[in-house]
Amino acid sequence: MNGYQGQLALLKQRINQLDEDYRAKLAKEKRKFEQELKRLEQRMIRQNETERKKLEQEYRRKIKEYQRFIRGEITSLDKELQEEIRQKNREISSLKRQMKEIENNLKKNIEGLKQNIKEDLKRKREIAGRYVNEFRNVVAVFTKIPHQKFTPDKLDTIKEVEKEFNILDDGEMYEAKTAVAISSTSALHRLEIEVAELSDQWVSEYQLYKQYTSHLFYSIYNHMVRWEVDYAKKINEIDVTDTFYLNDFDENKINIIKEIDFWSFGKYLEYFNQLEQELELIKEIEHRGIDDYLLDEESIAITTLIEKSRNLNESLNQLFEVYTKAQDNQEKYYLRKEIMNDIIKQFEIKRNVQKSQIKVEKAIDDSALEYVNYKMLAKKLIGDPRRSLHGILISTGDLEIHIYIRPEDLGDRYRNIILLYDDFGDQGYLSSAEFDDYQMLLRILRQLDLKIDDRGYEENDIWYIPFVDLQAVSNLQASKDINIQKFAGKLNRAIRRR
Repeated sequence: MNGYQGQLALLKQRINQLDEDYRAKLAKEKRKFEQELKRLEQRMIRQNETERKKLEQEYRRKIKEYQRFIRGEITSLDKELQEEIRQKNREISSLKRQMKEIENNLKKNIEGLKQNIKEDLKRKREIAGRYVNEFRNVVAVFTKIPHQKFTPDKLDTIKEVEKEFNILDDGEMYEAKTAVAISSTSALHRLEIEVAELSDQWVSEYQLYKQYTSHLFYSIYNHMVRWEVDYAKKINEIDVTDTFYLNDFDENKINIIKEIDFWSFGKYLEYFNQLEQELELIKEIEHRGIDDYLLDEESIAITTLIEKSRNLNESLNQLFEVYTKAQDNQEKYYLRKEIMNDIIKQFEIKRNVQKSQIKVEKAIDDSALEYVNYKMLAKKLIGDPRRSLHGILISTGDLEIHIYIRPEDLGDRYRNIILLYDDFGDQGYLSSAEFDDYQMLLRILRQLDLKIDDRGYEENDIWYIPFVDLQAVSNLQASKDINIQKFAGKLNRAIRRR
């Protein structure tokens, strides 16, 4: 055990010695390495310094060379730039001169344009004014035609156009104003044609309506007068159905009178009263003129005129039944005359007696009770005494032939219609040659040897002749190729054959 420990101690001692030796050797090597490292470091430092100095010298040399190059380039560029600047300055100066010239020219052009615009506006304003005046002239004419009857909404449109003119004036938009005026004027002209066509249609229907009214009126009136004309010489007003005048007479006679009166005065008066409003309407239209009348919003419509004409035509057809019935009572007529004569003898009828239901005072001319003053009636009902001629051609006995000459306005000429009928309503129409004026009609009547009453043409225009052959006159036809003298001679010969 002790031996082992001793070896171990020796081993430790040996290890320690080796360790010290190794340490000493390492220290020596370290010092050697450090010395070598220092030498190497010094050498590297010296080499680096040398290299640094070389590089620094090289860099300085190159920098100097680059600086010389840059200075050369800058000098060269500066020369070019200065030359370019001088060139640009020359160009700028030239441009300034050009701009000054352009400015001066522009000022002149602007002044010229202003003047041109001013003159152009003036010219356009004048042109627009002419077209607007033309439009307003057309409007002025248009408002005098019966537009309200056929186109009542157009006036509002015209007012809107006038407002648009004012707006365009404020904006000096004269070309637009001219275009509006031209288009509006054109539209108005088209509207004038439309209104004229509608107006012509209205006038055509009105002439037919007036013809039916006059025809029916004079037919009814003639029959009414035929029953009373013998008594009108003695009494001016009488109510033939008033029992005050009849209560002293036989009841059968009274019934006869009432029956006859129903089919003479009664039915005729029914139609006569029906015509009163129509005649008043015709009188108003003829007095005012058709164009003025149609400007009234309440003027009669075309459809109403057509309906009225249709009703009047039906009344004319119905009148034949009344006339036939009255003819059936012709034998009783003479009995009625005797009865009425008795009435006249027993009662003195003064002029202030109550107005008659049949209004005979409107039919009888007090100063010439032997004939009916139809012209006076025409003047009263139609208004213008020179619009038509009425005469009585008297034959023998109870027969009377009446002539009615009516001018029909065809626009560029007149066509005169001669209507002949007897006192019982037999009617014959003669369409004459186309007479130019009123005096030509008088020439015809003179050539027929028609006598004129003492009051002359202006007052009543009544003519009568002693003999007429009704059938010959009614069958006589006068075409357009028969002149006035030939027509008058033919009619006169037909009359004288009677």
